[in-house]
Amino acid sequence: MANLISVIVPVYNVKDYLQQIVNDLEKQTFRQFELLLIDDGSTDGSGELCDILCKSSQLMIRVVHQDNKGLSAARNKGIEYADGDYLTFIDPDDRVSDNFLSYLIELINKSECLMSVCSHMIVRGKKQRLGINNNISCAVVSSEHFIEA
Repeated sequence: MANLISVIVPVYNVKDYLQQIVNDLEKQTFRQFELLLIDDGSTDGSGELCDILCKSSQLMIRVVHQDNKGLSAARNKGIEYADGDYLTFIDPDDRVSDNFLSYLIELINKSECLMSVCSHMIVRGKKQRLGINNNISCAVVSSEHFIEA
C-alpha cells in the first residue's frame, strides 16, 4: 500500500487562489494523500471557502481554523494535525503539476530516503523559468551528509 502524504496548505486571505490549488490537487495521479487547510484567521472569506471546499471536494480534506498567528504557526498546526507518513507544504498561490506528489514519493521509494525535494517553476504570463536560475541538479545524499551540508 502507498504511503500517506499530508499536504499542508496555510491559508490567510487567499480567497482568490484557494480554489485553484484545490483543483490542482484533485488532478494528482498519486491519490493517497490528505489535504489540511489551515485557516490562520483570514478576514476575506478564505476560512469560509475552506469549509465549502471540504464539503464539496472528493479529496480527503480537513480544515483547521485558528486565530492569526502567522505562516510558521499555521504550518506547525498542520504538522500537529497531520496523519501522513510524509509531509509537504504548498502555498495557496502555488500551482502544482499532476505528478507533483507521485514524483516526490517515487524519489523516496527509489532512493530509500526519508525526504525528497523538488525545484519550482516561476510562471508570469507566458514566461517561465525554473527556480532562481535555470541550473537543474539532482543528488541523493545520506541524512548525515545532508545535515553536514
